[in-house]
Amino acid sequence: MSFDSYAALQAALAARVKRSDLASRMPDYIRLTEARIMTLIDPRLFDSTADLVTAPGADSVALPDDYKNPVALWIADINPQERLMQVLAQEMPYNATPNRPRYWCIDGGALRLQCPANGVYPLKFRYQRNFALSDANPTNEVLREYPDIYFYGALAELADDIFDDNNAVKWDAKFRDAIQRANDQEASNNKFVPLATEIGRLTPQRFNIFRGY
Repeated sequence: MSFDSYAALQAALAARVKRSDLASRMPDYIRLTEARIMTLIDPRLFDSTADLVTAPGADSVALPDDYKNPVALWIADINPQERLMQVLAQEMPYNATPNRPRYWCIDGGALRLQCPANGVYPLKFRYQRNFALSDANPTNEVLREYPDIYFYGALAELADDIFDDNNAVKWDAKFRDAIQRANDQEASNNKFVPLATEIGRLTPQRFNIFRGY
């Protein structure tokens, strides 16, 4: 089973159920499936690391375009890299004197430092990507690596919506099996990981759960 895009996934779902009146609702079923995916699958699947850099005299750095949630930030000019402390924006101990950054927060659409940088510092920013499918974002790691998760999850949401209880149970069981296989695979892939000092993470704010399972 393989779908290479958001459009291909919708087409495959429509072909399976053979109901033209539901075609316009496929994006809704996919959104509901994504809400469940975020609560059930290994979150490391959505992690990414971006190489950022400070500008002398600036106290902020633009976030990556696909940013969703923060994980951790390091200054990478020394070895081992120095992990900076994340704080809430309203609790940032700001100082207008340029210095080496020690604290950071997410402030609106930017990564904010507790002071203007007194030089050019390379940064390693670990974050969770925005993985939601759309016409503008037609694929992601889950769809590429585990397309059955999307397929069975959306079919389960569709069956539940039209009160087809037998198929809702069947597709939900297949969805959960697909999630388990993905989690097992991700656990195997990450069996040997860098030291905690390099990847230690703060727990990101969780997504709203649209439905309870």
